[in-house]
Amino acid sequence: MNEYTVALPLWNDHGLAPDDEPSGLSPELTARIRAWATHFGKHFTVEQGWPSQAHADFNATEGATLLDQLRRERPDLEFTLDLWETTVTERTHD
Repeated sequence: MNEYTVALPLWNDHGLAPDDEPSGLSPELTARIRAWATHFGKHFTVEQGWPSQAHADFNATEGATLLDQLRRERPDLEFTLDLWETTVTERTHD
């Protein structure tokens, strides 16, 4: 799940996983997860949500794709996706 100021939104039973190269994940997947988190931080606000449905759709689609890739690269671990950030308030400046 994405969260404000979190560069690598991977969580475990104890909270946020360490913000370094996750063991067993390819650098490409790690970079995509970081880019997904950056998109969230740049475009989502708690007050208004996403600035457009396109941003919200990208977030959900990319999140599902990343979940599939995580499961393929680390079949020994259990991964879930929590898309809590679903509010959209169309605005033109973002």
